[in-house]
Amino acid sequence: AITNTQGEWYGRTYPETFDAVLVDAPCSMQGLHSNPSHRMRPITENEIKSLAKRQFRLLESALQAVKIGGQVVYSTCTLSPYENEGVVSRILEKFPGAVEMEDIQHKLPAPAPAITHIEGIQLQEQVKKAVRLWPHIFGTAGFFCAKFIKKGAIPSGKRIDARGKKSNIKGSYFNEKESHHLTDLISNLYGFDLKSIINDQSLAYWQYKEDIYLAPSQLAIQFPELPVHSMGMLIGKYYPKGWQPSHEFVSRFGDLFTENIYILDNEYHDAWTRGEDIRGIKKTEGRTGKILAIRDAIGRNLGRGKMLSNSLKNMLPTRLF
Repeated sequence: AITNTQGEWYGRTYPETFDAVLVDAPCSMQGLHSNPSHRMRPITENEIKSLAKRQFRLLESALQAVKIGGQVVYSTCTLSPYENEGVVSRILEKFPGAVEMEDIQHKLPAPAPAITHIEGIQLQEQVKKAVRLWPHIFGTAGFFCAKFIKKGAIPSGKRIDARGKKSNIKGSYFNEKESHHLTDLISNLYGFDLKSIINDQSLAYWQYKEDIYLAPSQLAIQFPELPVHSMGMLIGKYYPKGWQPSHEFVSRFGDLFTENIYILDNEYHDAWTRGEDIRGIKKTEGRTGKILAIRDAIGRNLGRGKMLSNSLKNMLPTRLF
């Protein structure tokens, strides 16, 4: 589920709730190369200080929000030590014994220890366990990353009520009858047992207008008031004449379909992957007007297509081309 709520809000609203949190913090981006989408510009001292304060609040919130034993990863794409080692050192200083850094040097092809001094000021000893990727050593953009393990409780202050935070999305979960109907429909169309996946992964059908999603059922139970921007995976739409599977649904599960599959000859492969309709092919008895899962001759999933009277309509999204 995706929200557009500020990260500082989570630590006090959902303390000791999550197994892991990734904080990819807003930063001065002083580790990136200049390009049309990101022009290099001078960064003021006040701007760096302001960013460091927010980065500290985000990391603090993340550590409050994870369970004891949980993991937090903090990263930036800047080389500014005030936004990296400085923030990490302040966290270690504020919560001694409650958080511990994990050495992640072994994840890299060469050592990349963080710095331990900023303008002569000694930082907390554990800071060196973070990694600092220098472009001239690793051939990458400049980058910083630190991993924390929560060892003890971290005060989070008064819990904030989520009410009043308006959700940007409306809709509702299916009831049992509606769920059975759609599961049976998918099974009849594609010979695919979606029910077992729903049960194994604790999913549920969720509908907004004509769109049907697979969404985590626990979201409604554990986070009923979470202001959600979007969630789950779009699996299809209801139309007056029936149900149409989405590109995402066929791409993810089409390999498991046993019915309404069309094997595309190799001679049409390039045209299909360019988004072109395939004309002049023989229609398949009883499939005209149906959405089919398309595969190539060796079984690779090529998305969905609609069988017409003398052609196969390409239903790959235009965003792919």
